[in-house]
Amino acid sequence: MSNEQERNSAFNAAANINVQHTQLQDLSLSAARRLYKGGIQPGDPIRTRVQAQEMLDKIPPSQRAGINGKSTDVNTQKYLSDKHASHIKPHSKG
Repeated sequence: MSNEQERNSAFNAAANINVQHTQLQDLSLSAARRLYKGGIQPGDPIRTRVQAQEMLDKIPPSQRAGINGKSTDVNTQKYLSDKHASHIKPHSKG
């Protein structure tokens, strides 16, 4: 096989990989818990599934992508590792 054929075959193999973006059900329990409860004051209700998915959708697509459910979970957890969910309603505003 020539060098050009090798490059083309490597490119074609990479082009055939399906990229997936993580969904709430793909996340580990600890990562999902951060989306449901992060930034919520004690006594306040946790976020609904729709609100937690909206929080997940705020993560840049490149940071929640992978080739399968496990890799998307790992990438998402890595992104969230040094982040905290912001308050939907600032405490200074009541």
